[in-house]
Amino acid sequence: MEQLFQTVEITEDQKKLDWITGYVDTDIHDQWTSFKEYEARSWNWFLERLKTEYLELTTEEQGSMDHLRKLCR
Repeated sequence: MEQLFQTVEITEDQKKLDWITGYVDTDIHDQWTSFKEYEARSWNWFLERLKTEYLELTTEEQGSMDHLRKLCR
């Protein structure tokens, strides 16, 4: 999403929040929009909240040696 935001020059937090919640199904949309970080209209806070809700995001973002080994095989 960050790359998309850069490409289409979206810089406002509210627009970023609208875009990302527009890509998910209704149940997830309702859950995400209930986060206090969403209600605060803070993209960075919301992103940090997603990382705590979905720990695999941080692993993918940082990568792992196991993943690198699998790729090399």
